[in-house]
Amino acid sequence: MTDTAAPGWYPDPAGTGGTRWWDGTAWAAEASVPVAAPARATVPEGTPVDTVWIWLVVGLPLVSAFSIFLLDVPAFIRATIENPATSSFALIFSASYVAILALGWVIYGLLVLFAYLDYRELGRRGFPRRFHWAWAFLSSMVYSIGRPIVVKQQAGRGSAPIWGTIAVFALTIVLLTVWTVWLVVETINTVGAYTGTYSY
Repeated sequence: MTDTAAPGWYPDPAGTGGTRWWDGTAWAAEASVPVAAPARATVPEGTPVDTVWIWLVVGLPLVSAFSIFLLDVPAFIRATIENPATSSFALIFSASYVAILALGWVIYGLLVLFAYLDYRELGRRGFPRRFHWAWAFLSSMVYSIGRPIVVKQQAGRGSAPIWGTIAVFALTIVLLTVWTVWLVVETINTVGAYTGTYSY
């Protein structure tokens, strides 16, 4: 540091580790002391990051996707042809529709329960910060993506459930596409068989 240096902040010549203002002719009386960044909360290396509960949260939506195949489409179409005025009631009060609704509520309850059990297990393993289980009330995807992010910040790993969630979402899209094709085929076959208009 020379006396001809331009005014500015420079490393403190007193060796404090901070910086001191040089006005071009003299050093300022006070030096800025570096503030240590707060230590990030971590867990001991090797702490398990996955639980059976998080994988149940990730995988249960597939059960909902498969349940749509329980819908008795041919029966609904026949009811529509026979009596269009009551066709909507034929679907709503069909056994398959009621079963799908009941299964949906059961799956929803299980997702929230499994998220809570996962949250509790992470606490037992010593994770100081956890993604709250109540986020599962919004959807399984919210919890199964938010939870690994918080876990990875403390353990340095644990993002597998995110990839599992992406895979389940992609598989659900495939299942819905297959179901849509099946629905169209069943509709054509049922109408054709009932009216004799189509032959396949």
